[in-house]
Amino acid sequence: MVARVGADRILWGTDNPFIDPRPGLGRMLCAEVSDEDKRKMLGLNAKRLYKV
Repeated sequence: MVARVGADRILWGTDNPFIDPRPGLGRMLCAEVSDEDKRKMLGLNAKRLYKV
């Protein structure tokens, strides 16, 4: 997905508390993308989007 749309357009999310977020977070942290792209998807994009 990162290669197709770019990390700037992706937000990581969960279905917590209904589904344990740890497996999804583990997949995100082990993904073959740059650390900067991971930072964007795990929070920086949301911070920019919501202007916080």
